Amino acid sequence: MVRVPESLRAAACFPPEADAQGDARAWARVMVTAARELRAACQDAKAWAPDVHVEVMSAFDEASRVLAAAKAPVLAAQEASGTWKAPGVGSFEQFRAKTTRTGTGATRKELGAARAVTQLDGGLDALSAGAMTSVHAERLATITDKLPEPLKHTLLTGANARKITDLASRLDAARFATQVENMAAALSARHVEDAHQAARERRHVEMTPAPGGMVRINGLLDAGAGHVVQVALDAATPRPSADDTRTKAQRQADALHTL
Repeated sequence: MVRVPESLRAAACFPPEADAQGDARAWARVMVTAARELRAACQDAKAWAPDVHVEVMSAFDEASRVLAAAKAPVLAAQEASGTWKAPGVGSFEQFRAKTTRTGTGATRKELGAARAVTQLDGGLDALSAGAMTSVHAERLATITDKLPEPLKHTLLTGANARKITDLASRLDAARFATQVENMAAALSARHVEDAHQAARERRHVEMTPAPGGMVRINGLLDAGAGHVVQVALDAATPRPSADDTRTKAQRQADALHTL
């Protein structure tokens, strides 16, 4: 007959019918109960056979990864709910720091890793399966937190996401971070070039007749071309004399005519 501790029987009180929230609460009770029972059992670890050490440590490592993957979407949902907001609590990081008493540095690292692995396509599955560790997720967050949202999305989705999870499965966290930083740098350079080309696609200059014998000039230049034009206008605009009543805009209009 299988022996089931009474504490575990009491914790495993599931709803009569399948219920996601009720099941989650029951599994959470089972998790805490099992952890406490395991802690008590581990007090005698010195007397264990070597294969028991290996088996239990392997279970610790797997449980740590799976719990991190389970915790990430709960953290995201709790943050999004806003129910944690209270006077004197300016951010979710501060809320977690207060409730866990670990400090803002630790909670910032925890939340950053949770966000990164949640946003990474297949990230939660990779973490659960052991292809990625919590330290890999923390290193990934350190990199992605510096990126603008469009670039972060590109890095964490599609083929780039698959490459990231593959790197995590083959490399330790330090070498993984180096490779992902290189990926981000390459994407950033491409992003800058794409943005430049997109800006150039919008370039135009239009001259249309205006009332009073004038001509209206309207257009857009990319930043580099605009700088060249501005330098040329400045060079063709002499320092005004004391009796020069023209505005700066009028002097630049005259400089454009001179050019």
